[in-house]
Amino acid sequence: KATCYRAAIEAMDSEISRLLASMDADTRLNTNIIYLGDNGSPGPVAQDPVTSTRAKGTMYEGGIHVPFVVHGPAVVEGGRFVDAIIDVTDVFATVLTLAGVDVADLDGITIDSVSLVPYLADPAQAPLREWTLSELYASASSNDKPGRAIRDVRFKLIVFLDGREEFYDLLADPWEATDLLAGEALDTGAQAAYDTLSATLEGLLAAP
Repeated sequence: KATCYRAAIEAMDSEISRLLASMDADTRLNTNIIYLGDNGSPGPVAQDPVTSTRAKGTMYEGGIHVPFVVHGPAVVEGGRFVDAIIDVTDVFATVLTLAGVDVADLDGITIDSVSLVPYLADPAQAPLREWTLSELYASASSNDKPGRAIRDVRFKLIVFLDGREEFYDLLADPWEATDLLAGEALDTGAQAAYDTLSATLEGLLAAP
């Protein structure tokens, strides 16, 4: 399976290269390209430090933390890394901004997307998001752990549909080896983050 998966990735890479090569110089200079993954690698081909039970089909980082790459005239300087939390829904507002559309002009529509264009001009831009939300519905590939995960820059709370919760410090423990709710009482900072994330999630679920 791993060999086939690597071959599929290589084929996709080759076809993207062919697509870009098919554009003339002027088109390339006027085209912004956004490339992102929709989920992590499948369990059978997961590689350390991601395990097969924490890959695609889970709410752990191995299942939802994916590449997001932007290239084109909107990128002031290439080869940079932005250390900020973003969400796939942000593609909507980002594309509108790049097209010259002000999201604020979309009256009567609730927009939960944030334009990432400020990061393109300044990677050190102050965070544009306080949290991101991921949801996993029951399916044959969900490892029987559907639920929701909400995180801020540092902490992440997973609430499974069966009522179980897990809480991680992603700065100290990026691959979620230590569930902070399974040990001693949370320290002041972790408790405050847990309370905020829990309340935010409850508010989102209660919204009409």
